[in-house]
Amino acid sequence: MSSDLPIWSRTLNETWELRAQLYSFLGNSLLAPLCEDVSAEVLNPCFWQDFPLLPANEQMEEALSALADCTKRLTQYSQAEAQTAVNVEFTRLFIGPGKPSAPPWESLYRERAVTLFGRPTEEMRELYRRKGLRIERPGKQLEDHLGLELLYLAHCIDEVIAEVSVGKSPPTDELARIDYLREESIEQLAFIRKHPLWWIDRLFENATNAMSIGYYPPLIKLAWGVLLWDEALLTEFLQVLEHAPNSSSC
Repeated sequence: MSSDLPIWSRTLNETWELRAQLYSFLGNSLLAPLCEDVSAEVLNPCFWQDFPLLPANEQMEEALSALADCTKRLTQYSQAEAQTAVNVEFTRLFIGPGKPSAPPWESLYRERAVTLFGRPTEEMRELYRRKGLRIERPGKQLEDHLGLELLYLAHCIDEVIAEVSVGKSPPTDELARIDYLREESIEQLAFIRKHPLWWIDRLFENATNAMSIGYYPPLIKLAWGVLLWDEALLTEFLQVLEHAPNSSSC
């Protein structure tokens, strides 16, 4: 094993911490309306202009520009008025009254019968069970809600960070650490492709067609762009790991 591993591990930790933070922020943002503390931060155009990840694709670039423009328009109102306008859009798109204009549950985009409690709901429940997760569901959301899928990714990433943190394992465990990283990266990449990335473009289309203030459609598009960025990142990471030694080669 190369002596460069500690430096590589630190770089990995920083990147994966950013991944977890992005998914946690986006997941929570799509699960519940804005509260006062959060709105004071995210309704400031500077928040989006200084976003911690530079645009890596067209979706991210357009989303961040639209979010900066939207929040800039909202500065003409008081914070309470701006927060109310954004939360009205949240309710219209994701809650109702009646049928939400942009339902945020995967089952409605995957099942031919267009029904809730579809196969994606059961698949997500099983994934949570395997991780020992008890999902706190605001408003009793179904398990295949986009926000919960993104939070699941954040949890998986945090688990990996804890497992491979620098100094946690002795040098003799470095090969096992690489094997673990390879397996977890494959699982995360498969999840991204099979679940959120499979249907988020249609959710974005529905949200765009029914938007009012124009905050949540670009937020969904930002999540879409982050997923595409992450897909490319994990693909490249796995290619790097292909050239690393593994425990079976010892």
